[in-house]
Amino acid sequence: MSENAHEIPIDELAAHASEIEEQVSRGDTIIHLTRNGHAVAHIIPDEDAWFWTPEWQAKERQADEEIRAGAGSGRFHSMEELFADLDAARAEAADEV
Repeated sequence: MSENAHEIPIDELAAHASEIEEQVSRGDTIIHLTRNGHAVAHIIPDEDAWFWTPEWQAKERQADEEIRAGAGSGRFHSMEELFADLDAARAEAADEV
């Protein structure tokens, strides 16, 4: 769990209400509400909500699978290499259309 993520047992929610309110108002914290050690709900900043949509999470899982399978260009030693690879991929995609 990252330093900006906190786990709070749901039966302790009332005891942590002011702490949760403070963290949520800052907008930089994810709070995981748990019951018996299992997540039951999450409080996330509005600007991060897109990341947690089922569609985006499916894309994250797909990317993880592709990386494990060895897909991708690997690491780049400079920004120039990265941009050259992106340009080549765009050109290849344009040729396919």
